[in-house]
Amino acid sequence: FQVILAQDGEQAWALVQQCQPALVLCEAMLTGMDGLALLRRMKRMPEIRHIPLVLMGTSNDPGEIQRFTTHGAAAFIRKPFTPDEVARHCQHLLHR
Repeated sequence: FQVILAQDGEQAWALVQQCQPALVLCEAMLTGMDGLALLRRMKRMPEIRHIPLVLMGTSNDPGEIQRFTTHGAAAFIRKPFTPDEVARHCQHLLHR
């Protein structure tokens, strides 16, 4: 994988538009713009709405996780997680 890092939600949004990656891994609680706001912006733009976004966070609230997937998140990975778990999600999403 080629990884591009963003420091906050606004930078992530700019990079998604500029680079149009195959997949976005995003912390649910970002500074400035959170992961759900980034997801909503992505889904409003036809040229990038197809890019899967995986949110990561500490939430154990089924309602909150459901809200993420209802808005179009491809997956939610609960912290703590292993690198193998993240890789499995990425492989699955990139090869479907």
